[in-house]
Amino acid sequence: MVFVVPAFPAAAPAASPAQVQGLAVVPANCTTMYMVVSGDSWFAISKKTGVSMNALYSANGTSASSPLFPGMQLCLPAGATVTTVTGSTTPAVGQLAVDLDAFPVQGPCWFIDSWQAPRGGGRLHEGVDVMAKAGQYVYAVQDGRLSKQTLDRSGSLSGNAWWLTTADGTYFFYAHLSDFAPGLTSGSRVRAGQIIGFVGSTGNSATAHLHFEVHPYGGDAINPYQTVRAAGGCKTGAGYEQPGGWVPET
Repeated sequence: MVFVVPAFPAAAPAASPAQVQGLAVVPANCTTMYMVVSGDSWFAISKKTGVSMNALYSANGTSASSPLFPGMQLCLPAGATVTTVTGSTTPAVGQLAVDLDAFPVQGPCWFIDSWQAPRGGGRLHEGVDVMAKAGQYVYAVQDGRLSKQTLDRSGSLSGNAWWLTTADGTYFFYAHLSDFAPGLTSGSRVRAGQIIGFVGSTGNSATAHLHFEVHPYGGDAINPYQTVRAAGGCKTGAGYEQPGGWVPET
């Protein structure tokens, strides 16, 4: 009797540390590369380069679950319109630095980086959620003009909201306010640190917090996490001086 012993398959090559961590590994024959900058996501890179996310995944042998980190190099597929030269420290288009002159919420509060996290209806999160007690002050982060206001209504996503626009066209979006500061209307001029509203949970919100977005020069939103973090975090010290000279207690 003859027994046929099946051949054992060849051992798979060991995965590189990058593959184990789920990072994209740039193919050796890649001709156009992109350097990931702070705030990037697969969706954001797709928008900046003009190629689909599936094309990016295919070019890098990765998937939507693969994390991205500043300084990481990706291969851009044919047809990409924006590149970041390897080794360059210049931020890519849409990832411009924005400094805040005041933190947007009165402390104590907390926040995490939830940029591009999935939301209902296929939406992606384009801001940072600063969690705080209902009624805490919401501050103007720079000098500017309250360019638009929306009121809470049935079916509203943002609820009570402000748009604050600065001289260079940059605007900041504040959503889910419980109420607006007295005397302010669309078109009002405000200064950094001025109270413009109060933390709430209006619109599509499950708990009290401020949804805050940053749009440099009036363009697409960027990841505001590092911008907000650099502004000093959820400070619990003295508040900002208000018109008339009074300072909120904390």
